[in-house]
Amino acid sequence: MAHSSPHPQHPPSPSEPLRLAQNRFAAELRHWRELRRLPKKQLASKMGYDPSYVSHIEGGHLHPTEGFARRAETVLGAGGSIWQHWREFAAARVGGYRDDHRGRMG
Repeated sequence: MAHSSPHPQHPPSPSEPLRLAQNRFAAELRHWRELRRLPKKQLASKMGYDPSYVSHIEGGHLHPTEGFARRAETVLGAGGSIWQHWREFAAARVGGYRDDHRGRMG
C-alpha cells in the first residue's frame, strides 16, 4: 500500500536542475580521473590548476568553468564525455539556452 505524505509536494526549485547537472559533471570528472588512475593532485598539475580547485569541483562545491572542462577533457582523454557533461551543466545554468556555435571542442 502506498503511503502518501500529509505535506503537499513542491515543484523542484529552479536551482535543482543546475545542482543535478553540476553533480553529474563532478561524477564524470571523478570517473575519468579514477579510470586514468590519477590522484587529484596529479590531475591538477597536468591541468595547470590548484589541487584544491579540482577537489572543490569534484566535490560539487564550485561550478566548473568552460576552460576547466575543456582542459579536463583534453588531459583525461575522455572522448567528449566530460565536455558533454559540461555542456549540460551550462545549459542548466542558463535555463536550457544552447549556444550551438560553441558546442564543439576545438
